[in-house]
Amino acid sequence: FSFYSVSLFILLAGVTSYISFENSNEVNFSIGYILKKIKVIFVPYIVATIIYSIYREGRFDFQTILNHLIYFNANGPLYYVSLYIQLLCISPILYQIIKALNNSNFALLKNILFLIIIIIFSKILTKYTNILDIYGGGGKLLGGTFLNLYYIGMLITSKKIHVTRKKEFIKS
Repeated sequence: FSFYSVSLFILLAGVTSYISFENSNEVNFSIGYILKKIKVIFVPYIVATIIYSIYREGRFDFQTILNHLIYFNANGPLYYVSLYIQLLCISPILYQIIKALNNSNFALLKNILFLIIIIIFSKILTKYTNILDIYGGGGKLLGGTFLNLYYIGMLITSKKIHVTRKKEFIKS
């Protein structure tokens, strides 16, 4: 169940990420923008890690808490945070690529080709990267093969939004 729930979560994260960029009408690649997005996730992660660490150890042990914070291992599912933060960092780039491909000739063909590139790239990342031995996709650069699902979520949403806007334009 864990594999399917994580996969669904990543796919939906791609969907909501694309919608968020569309609604904001602003794609920002600045470090400040990315840090602001990460802070929204990282602050609750820190609190959860502290609570889990104190509960498991039965006491406040700063070194243990720091270790859990770095390795995302205070509780099993917390490795998702590492995975999601990495995807947040790449999302503005993926959004811009999808927008550029959708506004070009042969958009569908180009999107399929880029998806193939993403699949190959993510397989390489899964096989040849390791981040602090963090469990699962959180321990692979850009989530490893979870990058595929994130991109597919963004791509499907872009097509749905594009078709909806085209219909609205035709009606008006």
